[in-house]
Amino acid sequence: MLAINYYGKKQLKLEELPVNRLSSDEVVIKVERVLLSKILTNEYFYGPILSKFPRDKNSLVLGTSYGGKIVEVGEDVNPELLNKKVAVLPLVYCGECEYCKFGNINLCKKMEYYGLIKKDGGLAEYSIVKKDNIFLLNDKTENLMTFIEPLLIALKTTEVVEKKYGENYDKPLNILILGTGNIGLATALVWRILRKNDNIFANDLFISRTQFLEDGIFDKYDINCIQKGEIKSEGYDIVIDCAGFEALSLEPALYEGLRYLKKGGCLITTGTYFQNLELPILDIIKQEKSIYATLFYNKKSLEKLSIILKDLKVDLNSITSTLNLNEVIKKGIFKAQIDKDEFIRLEIKC
Repeated sequence: MLAINYYGKKQLKLEELPVNRLSSDEVVIKVERVLLSKILTNEYFYGPILSKFPRDKNSLVLGTSYGGKIVEVGEDVNPELLNKKVAVLPLVYCGECEYCKFGNINLCKKMEYYGLIKKDGGLAEYSIVKKDNIFLLNDKTENLMTFIEPLLIALKTTEVVEKKYGENYDKPLNILILGTGNIGLATALVWRILRKNDNIFANDLFISRTQFLEDGIFDKYDINCIQKGEIKSEGYDIVIDCAGFEALSLEPALYEGLRYLKKGGCLITTGTYFQNLELPILDIIKQEKSIYATLFYNKKSLEKLSIILKDLKVDLNSITSTLNLNEVIKKGIFKAQIDKDEFIRLEIKC
């Protein structure tokens, strides 16, 4: 099969790889679509940081948000799954360590992650995945094939309300989301569905993105696009950093977000940082601001996913650009990193 192998910083190769033998609890997926995500491009340009190769090889097939059609099943897998369309749930956990027992599978001591940590991912014609890591799609959810993982990551950010304000807190909060790529878009939609009374604002360094969303998805879900000059200092209860640090920005979104927080507010960061940051600890303490860091998703995210999918009705095709697998190295990886004002989502067809 054709696959894109990652060997380290700025080292990608389109290669012919063998399809490994299937274990009894696994399925073979004919990959249809893969999201060319920010974490993938950051691993290419700055990594490997989060990515980890298996012990028996020095490369990894990247791609964490993907799916396709099941074309083969192991002997312990229900054969009725053949030809079903699925999305991959990339996080693999042991279920036995202290973190897993409390539902924090994202902190598992033996965690693996398809397309990022020790397990090959979606930038290939075929992918072998454990049966427990597939999510069945139907006619209504098939267009969300590469959006399931971003939704799960977005759901992880909503935990802060339960921890800070209490599980049944329903008073309106002012929420500011920095960055409207895949995670930012998913975060805005998840918060609107679960927190209907909140005032949700979204900002992006690339104005073309917010303008496009403002005329479509954001208008439908009553999410307010806001430009830099309109953002109030100390005006928001929660700021969610989905931007990280863009090359064209003057500072990391985390620094910026702290200025926008009210006293006693909370900054949630999902942005992937590939450098250490120095925090203004004294200011944070004096104003009782807090920082909530999230990593991937957990058991609660999985449990809430069905609630989101029930109420989520979006046409992702209108905001998605596509490339073929053989265009990733010469065109796709640079487009995803540099031409962000030209697209919101970038998918690879395999």
